[in-house]
Amino acid sequence: MKRAFLGFVAAGLTVLACGGPEGVSSGPDVAMLEPTEPKYTLHNLEIALEYRHPKILQANLCDDFVFLFGPEDVGANVNGYIIPAQWTRDEFCAALAHIFADSLIVAAGIQLYEIGKPGPGETEFLALDVPFQINVLRDRYNGYEARGYCDFELRGDASGDGPTYWRVLRLWDNTFVEPSDGYELEETTFGRILATYR
Repeated sequence: MKRAFLGFVAAGLTVLACGGPEGVSSGPDVAMLEPTEPKYTLHNLEIALEYRHPKILQANLCDDFVFLFGPEDVGANVNGYIIPAQWTRDEFCAALAHIFADSLIVAAGIQLYEIGKPGPGETEFLALDVPFQINVLRDRYNGYEARGYCDFELRGDASGDGPTYWRVLRLWDNTFVEPSDGYELEETTFGRILATYR
């Protein structure tokens, strides 16, 4: 049975937010929240996926960011590509750039309401078992859906006199494939979608 824990809207809505510390010029329709809490950073990641926005994506990832594929995906053959255990920031961003360029619609959701706040002076934060879903439509009738959970490790930068800014250091893919219930999209994992578009 389909788990409907996330709601999605079609791409093209306007996001009302304020700018972040990176000086991101996000265009007329999308802006990022100032990432002064981990949940704001993950909100920005959601916005970057939903609105296909590479600058917001990159502004919210650490330079040494790592994407970790689910254990079931490691070693799988996707169109001749053997999925490794992990990707670097550049590999992750390149795959998403292809998704952004080659898809009709990207709909993404990250549930943020249970994500707490770091304690005073903390610069590391784990957000575990965060509900996550992404739909990538190649055209009106074909595409991919991944849903399940992701784990996020975030790092806070407390340098300077201003607030601590948080970025994603590691993302563990724990999305999964469920038996088809007649849904039109291919149900797969986030990692396999990325590998398809790498």
